[in-house]
Amino acid sequence: MRWRGGISAASEAPKEARLAARVKTHYFSSFNMPRSCVVCGNPPGQGMSWKVSGSKSNWSGKQTSTLSLEFPLCEECHAVRRGLVHRCVRVSGFKTPGLFDKQGWIVFNFENPSFAAEFSTMNLGVAV
Repeated sequence: MRWRGGISAASEAPKEARLAARVKTHYFSSFNMPRSCVVCGNPPGQGMSWKVSGSKSNWSGKQTSTLSLEFPLCEECHAVRRGLVHRCVRVSGFKTPGLFDKQGWIVFNFENPSFAAEFSTMNLGVAV
């Protein structure tokens, strides 16, 4: 998705026509990020990112786990910051590694399928 006159091709398409990609990865302490904007695929701006968080509580509500990641943004998307950027990526679910079960996972929803494919490859993810 490339920008045309300040509006991306994704924002022009009806909501149901936008393609979303879901990627499931292991729960890592850090992730490799593609060198492109998570929204439009342009080269990222210096120090420009979009923070995405996910939280969940255990059954009693006494313990909460929060996950936060920063995804790269280009200068144009960083300037916009609202609407399109808010829905470009989100954490739709995760399981933290347990004491005995050391396998955790995270599911990301991306609106940019190219970024999703590259993120998945760089982080041993699978499409779900």
